[in-house]
Amino acid sequence: GSHFRNEFYQGLTLKQRGYVSVAEWTLPEFAEFKFDYVSNQRPLQGSKALSPSLWEGILLEMHESPCTPEEKIAVLRSISHNFFLNSMQMRQLLGYFKTSEQRAEAFLTFYLRIVDLYNSKLFLVRFESAEEVA
Repeated sequence: GSHFRNEFYQGLTLKQRGYVSVAEWTLPEFAEFKFDYVSNQRPLQGSKALSPSLWEGILLEMHESPCTPEEKIAVLRSISHNFFLNSMQMRQLLGYFKTSEQRAEAFLTFYLRIVDLYNSKLFLVRFESAEEVA
């Protein structure tokens, strides 16, 4: 299935407006509704992660970019639907970001794009505590 998350209408979350779910809310005909769309479909069997050379190129571009970590995460999120990662690539990505909030965003962006989730121990060590993963 698919889901909305981080729903905002006129600068407030729907929870701040008293709604438990976007399904309870009626979309008005004016103003702006912002949200993140999440699909919980796992990669199909046989899906391939990015090649090592392409992944290294992405990491190098991120390192050389003057953008903030939050801007880099936003760019990664905008292209994440185009490729898959393996567990080692997820480990490298999580190691790139310094704060637990940044790691959490990167993790949420790519978790359902990991082709070898059975190797999750490779990237779970990048979290400082069990609470970060929960």
